[in-house]
Amino acid sequence: MCVGVMIHARVECFVYGVSEPKFGAVESILNLEEVRVPHRFGVLSGVLEHDCRKLMQDFFKYRRDEMM
Repeated sequence: MCVGVMIHARVECFVYGVSEPKFGAVESILNLEEVRVPHRFGVLSGVLEHDCRKLMQDFFKYRRDEMM
């Protein structure tokens, strides 16, 4: 989800399962503590992390296999 949208929508808390170290903005690439924005929101990460990671890995494995 776009961080800008969450800021403008005044989201109170962003909840997600697994981080994306290459492209994830909330806790991977961008440090929201250092960015000057008009609205702050809480972040809760790692919710059902193992299940989310497995789901994502299976999905992208399926996509790679489908392309071959």
